[in-house]
Amino acid sequence: MKDAVFLIASAWKEVTMRCLCAAWKPLWPECVLQRDFEGFEELEEAAVVHEIVSLGNSMGLEVDDDDDVEDTVELSTEELLELHKEENETLKRSLTSEESGEDEDKEESRIIPSKDLKDVFFCWSKLSKLAEDYHPDVGSVEKAISVFNDNVVERNRMTKNRNEKRESLRTCDEKQNGVNREIESKDGRRRGEGN
Repeated sequence: MKDAVFLIASAWKEVTMRCLCAAWKPLWPECVLQRDFEGFEELEEAAVVHEIVSLGNSMGLEVDDDDDVEDTVELSTEELLELHKEENETLKRSLTSEESGEDEDKEESRIIPSKDLKDVFFCWSKLSKLAEDYHPDVGSVEKAISVFNDNVVERNRMTKNRNEKRESLRTCDEKQNGVNREIESKDGRRRGEGN
């Protein structure tokens, strides 16, 4: 009997406050603490918001007032994902509007050779792989890679494809012109022989 009591006491020591709260909440919700952060003291929301504002300012971010931070702190995961999506779309629209404002002549003068574009893609793939493998903040790396891929790499891929199409059209035109010249020279010789 004594061993049984010791085993029960030993097992009871293993039960955490979190486990107790989870077990009692469906049975008697009034007796369960609403917030139980083991090992952490509860901070007032105003102190947390003030700390976030001061950290943002020390990092060089433009954090104007506590209201902006309070709104962000209260956002759910879905709202944050939607906000991130909207920011990316706004950035894409601004880049697209800048690109569409350029003249075709300016674009012609800024043609990047295909070899250079291939080098850029190779270097970017190596750099992004290194960042993914070794940077401690995986979320920031994925976001940066995604934004860069969407805005820069994709545009350069389109430019590369356009350059390759132009090159193949130019090659076809040159071949056609060569064939036309050959036909004209043969026609000219025939006319000369016929006289």
